[in-house]
Amino acid sequence: MVGVSIALLGTADGPTLTRRFDAHAQSGRVLDPLQERSWGAYVGQVVDRFGIRWLIGCGDDERAMRECE
Repeated sequence: MVGVSIALLGTADGPTLTRRFDAHAQSGRVLDPLQERSWGAYVGQVVDRFGIRWLIGCGDDERAMRECE
């Protein structure tokens, strides 16, 4: 597939999103590490083994940020 991308932003708790990011990164490649951004959210991008680009992150509230760390 060419041009397919999926965003998982705040769709689950921080630990779940971190596990998903790590799982895709393990068999794919990291484009942008999952890390804290200037606006306070944790966001990263990875391409999985099928070539699908994933934007994964969690919110900018204090609880969400602690969960993503």
